[in-house]
Amino acid sequence: MVKSFKYRLRPTKKQEQILLAHIDECRILYNQLLCARIQAWKNENKSLSEYDQTKTIPLLKQQHAAFKQVYSQVLQQVSQRVDLAFKGFFRRLKQKSKTGEKAGFPRYKNENRYDSITYPQFSNGCRLDNKGLRLGSIGCIRIVQHRSLEGIPKSCTITRTATGKWFVSIPCDIGEKDKKSNTNSAVGIDVGLNSFAVTSDGQKIENQRFFRKEEKSLAKAQRKWDAAVGEDAAREFEQWKRCSEMLRQLQILRIDSGRTEEDIANILGWTEEQVLAFEMSEIQNVHFRDLLAYINAIDIRTDIRLRKKDAPVSDQGLNSNNSLLSLSIF
Repeated sequence: MVKSFKYRLRPTKKQEQILLAHIDECRILYNQLLCARIQAWKNENKSLSEYDQTKTIPLLKQQHAAFKQVYSQVLQQVSQRVDLAFKGFFRRLKQKSKTGEKAGFPRYKNENRYDSITYPQFSNGCRLDNKGLRLGSIGCIRIVQHRSLEGIPKSCTITRTATGKWFVSIPCDIGEKDKKSNTNSAVGIDVGLNSFAVTSDGQKIENQRFFRKEEKSLAKAQRKWDAAVGEDAAREFEQWKRCSEMLRQLQILRIDSGRTEEDIANILGWTEEQVLAFEMSEIQNVHFRDLLAYINAIDIRTDIRLRKKDAPVSDQGLNSNNSLLSLSIF
């Protein structure tokens, strides 16, 4: 029986750069091996095996010097990944009529779709001791070993998550699971609110109420998070609300950068303080105009026109009800 043990890694900045470089080189090799299989079948009607592609890795090392920085068995394991991808494709293709599952032909990997490397033999290239996890071509990486390994370690996979955290997964052979002796005993369980569970033989399991215990700390963390992101969200919401209200009141909206503060105050009837509050930086202006165009496209359909800078200011934007039909902003 194989049991995997997963631990958090704390590499230094230099070690993280090396790990990222090794992952990228393995990704490049994966794409090259995948391309070789596709071209071999397309041009020669020949199917390459894992063994055939593993033999080509020394030649690829000579053509691409960066491959030499990666541990040799890690590169060999890449050919195994390509082989497993094709085996999975043919298996799904064969069972498609029964399962309805898409076959999913193996695809090339970009930087966001390849995030791990594997040392196929734990005793060759990696070792775990009191100081950390020692990896060939990388060095000793600090590890958070919250529990000890059991059984015989088989391999070692280093993975980087989307949030930038590093983990190591070590499958171990723990032998056959002991069969439970037949005691001919039976028990009933009643799940409740006051107690988590009560068994028919009188054993009571208390309800830990983890949420109640952590409610205050969770509320504090939530307030801290709201303070960090709430300001940006509130600003975005106000801009969205302002744009929506403006577009709903208008039939034609002219946008330019040629108006002065006096022109804006005359047309809109704003005070100087409101005009100053309305001023935004150049980047914010671009964002505001883009937001106007986006809201208008999906909802309101106002006629938005871009006015030339030297166009004269007129009050023809007012109809008989003095409601704005034409407006110049910025």
